[in-house]
This record gives sequence, C-alpha cells and structure tokens, in this order.
Amino acid sequence: MLENWQYSRIRHAPKLTAEMKAADPLAELKWKLLDEETVRKSKDSANRVFTSLKAALNRAFADVDNGVQSDHAWRLVKPFRDVGSAREVFLDQNQCKRLINACPPALRNLVTIAIISGARPPGELREVRVSRFRKDLKILSVNGKNGPRDVVLSQEATDFLARISEGKQPDDLLFPNEDGGEWTKSLHSRPMAKAVKAAGLTEHVTIYCLRHTYASQTILNRMNLALLAENMGTSIAMLEKHYSHFIAQTKTDLIEETSFKLGLTAPNESEPLTSLDQLRKLTVDTLSSYWGGEQLRPFWVDASQPIAGIVV
Repeated sequence: MLENWQYSRIRHAPKLTAEMKAADPLAELKWKLLDEETVRKSKDSANRVFTSLKAALNRAFADVDNGVQSDHAWRLVKPFRDVGSAREVFLDQNQCKRLINACPPALRNLVTIAIISGARPPGELREVRVSRFRKDLKILSVNGKNGPRDVVLSQEATDFLARISEGKQPDDLLFPNEDGGEWTKSLHSRPMAKAVKAAGLTEHVTIYCLRHTYASQTILNRMNLALLAENMGTSIAMLEKHYSHFIAQTKTDLIEETSFKLGLTAPNESEPLTSLDQLRKLTVDTLSSYWGGEQLRPFWVDASQPIAGIVV
C-alpha cells in the first residue's frame, strides 16, 4: 500500500507537442531535462512526506498501548534514491544575454567570461591578473582545483578580454568586484540572485550554472570531448556523466549529417539508385581517398552478378 502511494506521487512534465518541436529544434532535449527534473522533485517531495509519516508510525509502534503488532508494513519501504539534489541548469543564448544585461558592471564581466570560457567562477577567475591574459596566443592562464592550466579562448572571448583589460596595469585584477577587490561567495551571491530574478530566470540559476552552460552549448556545437575536457580542467568521464543528453543529441545529429547514404527511393518509386559502374567507382573513390589515394581494385564486386535493389 505504501509503495503504491509512493509511486502515485510521481509527476511528469506537460506533454511535448508537435508545435513545440517545430518551433525549437532542441525542444525534445529540453523536454527530457524538464521531465527528469519534474520527476526528481516529485520523488523528493514523496520522500519528505514519507519520512514524516514513518516517524509517526514508529512512534505509534513504540507504544504498546496502541496495539500495533508489527512495523513490517513501512519498515521495508525504501525511499527514492538520489533525488535530493537539484539538476544542473543550462541556459540558452537568449537567457545568457538577458542575464548579462541584468548584471551590474563588475559582475557582468565575471558572468560573461564564465559563459564564454567555461572557467570555474569565481574561484578560477577572482585572482587572475591582467598579465595572465595573452591576446596574441588567445590564452587565459588560471589556477584551478586541479592545478594551473591555460584556457584557450575563442576570438569572441579574446576580444572581450582585450576590451576590459585596456588601460590596466599587468598586476591589476582582470575581474575585480564592484569595490576593486577579489570576488568571494558572499559578494557575488546576492547580486547574482538579483540579476537572475531581473532576467526572469529560474531561481535555481547560480553562478556555477554558467560553466554548465558553456559545456552544454559547446558540446552541441560538436567540440571534441577530449579538447573540451582539457580546456575546462575536467575529464571526459565527468563530461559524459553530467552532459549525457547533450552528447547523445550531438551524436544523433552528427551521424545523420555525416553517414554514408545511398539515396534510396521509396518502395513505390521505380527510379534506379545508380548503375553498377557508378556504384563501383563511388566505392573505390571513397576508400581510395580514405587510404591516402591508393588505387584499390573493387574485389568485393562481382560484375557478373546483379546487386539487389539496383537497376543496371
């Protein structure tokens, strides 16, 4: 009975419609993330209610005057696991711009570079001096939790840092707070929360979500995972753990766009795919290109035998 009650408390996100899919190419991915969070919240809520209920039942069981013979009915019911932590929040480009515009000047610089570099904010950025930015090499040197590393920057990030470092001395802080000092959690938390609210974003958006945003959007842009992990100071395993949905979406899109295709016609169409000679030449040319231009003999094709599905 209690287990049935537990599972009856699970909720899902509103159904994804065809109109939503047509309006946003990432609608299905976003819906999956929303549905997972909706399910997580409902399970977490059920756990909290069950904890209170279990405490009341245990108290009743402890008093022999209540005549409760056994605690078996609720003792064996297990809570939902791993549902107590909120999911990571990922922002899209429009949400990022709204957040940046809602930030005061100093926080705006910190938020912007976190979004377009993937560095851990504010920890890896608060002590960075102007001299640690190399415009010529497009590199920002930071000291992360895994030690020093060079963050390779995009042209956009390079141009942004060039603008905010103009006129500063080499030993000046590159990302000072509003008073000119280093950022601490107590200094950025309140203005960040205020900016999030002003931007109309969910209250779960924190400054660390900016790193998640960089990672997720960069994965969708198909950066090599090994390169991304190195640039962010993390591991491929961690990327696969936290961004599995984005990686799966990227693989699906990439395979669809790059897979070899025959140009198959529909079953009710009679147009031939290609001639046997055309198929042989296409296959040889493709493999010759792959193996450095070697001339390959089409030994896998017996010209005397018809190939199923091809009109010759």
